[in-house]
Amino acid sequence: MAPRYLQIDCIQPDTESIRAIAGMIASGGIVVYPTDTIYGIGCDAANAPAVEKVNRLKLRTPGRPLLVLIPGLDWVTRWADEIPPACRKIIPSCWPGPLTLILKASVHAPRGLSGDGHTIGLRWADHPFLQALLDEVGTPIVSTSANISGGEPLRRPGDEHLNWLQSVDMVVDGGPLTGKESTVMDFSGKLPKLLREGAISRASLEAILGSLP
Repeated sequence: MAPRYLQIDCIQPDTESIRAIAGMIASGGIVVYPTDTIYGIGCDAANAPAVEKVNRLKLRTPGRPLLVLIPGLDWVTRWADEIPPACRKIIPSCWPGPLTLILKASVHAPRGLSGDGHTIGLRWADHPFLQALLDEVGTPIVSTSANISGGEPLRRPGDEHLNWLQSVDMVVDGGPLTGKESTVMDFSGKLPKLLREGAISRASLEAILGSLP
């Protein structure tokens, strides 16, 4: 069955569309959707079968962690075991925004999101559509780039010719996106590490935290 296509205004999303997308996610559906960086593919982060399907569609290597969008800061204390001082220092400057934080996972975090069972990647996005959607869903959603693992990220639904996209349940078209992927910082070890330089530059991070390895 072909996915349901739905157009959205990312700056002023309409309530009916938000409810339809949230309903799809709540029912276990897989959704391709616009973010503040690039298009993502995701589902209810606590729905293990849906998370597994996302991994299959992307041909991801088993055991790799998935990044998660959260509705607000309170989810950090729910799903992360601890927030190191360096992480607390960077949150006010970079959140909400295109920064993913890798933290030690708490016992309450779904195991299927963590590759090694000990860490989790969380991001609080600065984006009207995403915030409205997450508020409606009420729980975190998976946010991994909408592509086959290692391939070019999707910039606009309708321009692609990817067969795998026909296997999702809904495609939300928010128009063309030209942003970079989120920057990924790992705070799960003794020292913070920059794992991926994306929309937030190394220089910006070092201005807050000092020199990074």
